Amino acid sequence: AWMERFVDACRDYFLGTWQEALVRGGRVCLDMTSYIDLRRLSVGTSMVFTQVEAIEGFLLPGEVLAHESLRRLLRTATDVIAWANDLFSLERDRQDAFHPNLVFSIQHERRLSPDEALSMAVRMHDAAVRCFLLRERALPSFGEHDAAVSRLVLGVRRWMRANLDWSRLTARYQEAGAQTGASRVA
Repeated sequence: AWMERFVDACRDYFLGTWQEALVRGGRVCLDMTSYIDLRRLSVGTSMVFTQVEAIEGFLLPGEVLAHESLRRLLRTATDVIAWANDLFSLERDRQDAFHPNLVFSIQHERRLSPDEALSMAVRMHDAAVRCFLLRERALPSFGEHDAAVSRLVLGVRRWMRANLDWSRLTARYQEAGAQTGASRVA
């Protein structure tokens, strides 16, 4: 069951990166809804969140993973990671005006200046972090699976933090990050 979920997660990621390449190649700037849907696939969190079970040595049943409160929590964590990445990679992405990025979609759809779109993206990221914390506290009991759900949530939190730490330290974004909203992401 875990392997099937992991293969499906890999399939989603590959589909997302393929669609992202088509968007780039077509020189299309997506509206926010289309961009967010695409980014949720291309960021690859479904693969890494699925790995938490394998790394930590537990297996949650499908009905627990399908619970809407847990699905919303994982989707929110995906947004946190994707939007932080978009903020950190903004300067690199500006080198290719059609590279998909949340800031570009906001700017295009809302007809905002680059700074206004950046500010809105930072607010969206920060709101997603707050939403994650609220959703985490509101998770219901899963009975005998509570300990495993807690381990999954802790693993997801670690991935969110690791993404932030890596983005702040890597040479890939370090120089560019000092010039953009990446320095605003905490």
